[in-house]
Amino acid sequence: MENVIYKIEIEGCDRFYIGSAVDFTKRKAHHLSQLRHNRHRNTHLQRIYSKYGESKVSFAILQQVDNKQALIETEQKWIDSYDFSLLINICPTAGNTLGRFHSEEAKKKISENHCDVSGKNNPMFGKRGKLSPNYGRKHTEETKEKIGKAHKGKVGSWKDKKRPEHSKKMQGEGNPFYGKEHNEETKKKISKSRRQRLHQRGGKKLTIEVAREIRARYNEGGITVTALAKEYGLSRTYCGQLLKGVYWNDD
Repeated sequence: MENVIYKIEIEGCDRFYIGSAVDFTKRKAHHLSQLRHNRHRNTHLQRIYSKYGESKVSFAILQQVDNKQALIETEQKWIDSYDFSLLINICPTAGNTLGRFHSEEAKKKISENHCDVSGKNNPMFGKRGKLSPNYGRKHTEETKEKIGKAHKGKVGSWKDKKRPEHSKKMQGEGNPFYGKEHNEETKKKISKSRRQRLHQRGGKKLTIEVAREIRARYNEGGITVTALAKEYGLSRTYCGQLLKGVYWNDD
């Protein structure tokens, strides 16, 4: 169903959530996916879900709106019709997911209502690397297969597209490094870092002899550009250019 105002209720909890969706089926699936993986942006809703369980969760459509342009306005009317303390919504102002911008007053309300979950108050604050709950975990083969099926046939949003405006901005004086040069200390650090990465990846120091060896192995077949690049500590792009004779050419 399209262009709807919906409610999320959780049995056992006296509060509920009001939301709007252009595609209700898709929005519902997104909510449940985020909740199941304990990463819903609405931490209040996430905590209540974790406490009572998915079996207690129910979705109900409150109103279907004629067009999506009126969605946010209609959602706001529904939010305003209740005492905000009864809602699980983080913000008393309907969102701007359809490209609308918040007023200064709305921004202030959003800031006030997010203060308990932002910065150091965020349960994920500082949890990087080994502190991350997913550190060291790997997907099971079953999960990998599900992910593969879900993405099969999808076309990337930037496939066959270019970003001319961005490229143009980064040229000449538009490039933040334009006219600058690394000092000697930085150059040494970069060089050292590259040597370390080369050693860690098992690569050999590139010479004309090594370049010939790479070409010979590729021409014999049985090995890909990616595999060669990894073995010799090169980027795939550089390795491809080397094979074409752009770099380390005998001529």
